[in-house]
Amino acid sequence: MLNLDTGHTLPDWFNFHRDLCIDWIRGHQQPIGGPGHVVQIDESLVARPKRTRGHRVRGVPQRWILGGIDTTTNDAFLVEVPRRDAATLLPIIQRWVLPGSTVWTDEWAAYRQLTAQTGLAHATVNHSVTFVAPGTGVNTNAIENFWKCAKDKFKRMHGTSKPHITSYLAEFLWRRKHGSRDECFHNTVALIRWRYPVPR
Repeated sequence: MLNLDTGHTLPDWFNFHRDLCIDWIRGHQQPIGGPGHVVQIDESLVARPKRTRGHRVRGVPQRWILGGIDTTTNDAFLVEVPRRDAATLLPIIQRWVLPGSTVWTDEWAAYRQLTAQTGLAHATVNHSVTFVAPGTGVNTNAIENFWKCAKDKFKRMHGTSKPHITSYLAEFLWRRKHGSRDECFHNTVALIRWRYPVPR
C-alpha cells in the first residue's frame, strides 16, 4: 500500500500505481487476435549494458520483451523473455495469440517453425530488403510503432529503474486502455477500488 510517511510521497504513489497495473494485467489480460485478424509480433531490447567514459561495460543485463499487437482491435500483450530462441518465444505466442489468427513477423530464425509448432498462419517480411513485403503487404509497422511509443514514454520519465521495467510495461498497457487525459484520474480511482474493494 501507499506509505504517506516516508517523505517520498510522489515516487511512492507512482510505484503503487504501477503495482496496481501489474495486478490489473494479471486479472484482465486476454489473448489477442482470432479468425481474420492479423497479429504483428516482435521482440525489443528495453535494457542493455552501457559503457562508461572509461569504456567499461556496466553490469546491467540485457532485458528483452516479446510483444504482439492485433492490427484490427489494437489490443496488445507484452511478456519479458529470458531468451529469444524458438523454445522460449513460440509457446508464449501460442499462449497469447488466438487460433485462427495470422501472425506477421520479421525473419528472425526463432519464428521459422511458428506454423508447425503453433498451428497459426505465418507470414514474414525481410527487413534487410524492405519494411513492407511486395505483393503481400506483410509488415511489422504497428508493433514497431508500439515499441516507439513505449520507449518515448520512458524517455519522458527521464530514465527508468531496470528492476521495475515489467511494472513500467504493465502501466503502459493499462494507460493504453484507461489512461486518456480526461479520464485518467477517474480510471485510477476505479482501479484502486477494484484492487481494494470495500467490504460489505
